[in-house]
Amino acid sequence: MTRIQFFGRISEPMGTAVSFDIPGDGLSICQLRGRLAETHACDDLREPSIRAAINDEIVDDMQIVSPGDDVSFFSPLSGG
Repeated sequence: MTRIQFFGRISEPMGTAVSFDIPGDGLSICQLRGRLAETHACDDLREPSIRAAINDEIVDDMQIVSPGDDVSFFSPLSGG
């Protein structure tokens, strides 16, 4: 299971962290957003203002998340 952290206003509906099973061939950030939004009923996660980081590097929605990566989602002004 991969631990995914949430910072700023996105942590209100999502909590500060969830565990998610990333398949061996990975998922794009876009795919991960969609799956998390569906499983946690949080459409806010789909907003473009919510940024993503993999292993402490800000990435775009096409970047692939692999099992074991550190993933974070944060809203503007979250201090992340």
